[in-house]
Amino acid sequence: MSAYEQLLHPAVQNTARQRTNPWQVIFWLLGPFRVVSKIWSCWHRHMSRPFTRDGETYRVCLRCGVQRRFDLEAWKTKGAYYRDKKVTPAEITETKAVPTRVKLRLIA
Repeated sequence: MSAYEQLLHPAVQNTARQRTNPWQVIFWLLGPFRVVSKIWSCWHRHMSRPFTRDGETYRVCLRCGVQRRFDLEAWKTKGAYYRDKKVTPAEITETKAVPTRVKLRLIA
């Protein structure tokens, strides 16, 4: 039945009840939370210069550290933001105590 037939014959309407998808309900319930979290989260306004490592070129947000792919030919960022899964912890090195106050001597 077309939309025009429904307007011409309002008594003859589709009486089949549409089922609500559970994902639609979840989407609408979490909608306000997504808006509020977007306001308080990082907007990625301060991005670094492009870096190339292991054949991949990307830019990094200086505030939160999230990465985004970079196209060298078009000189534009592209794709979605992502976090690098290959991050390894920094190597633990032996550190020496640094004196907080050192007197300078005049060498004559």
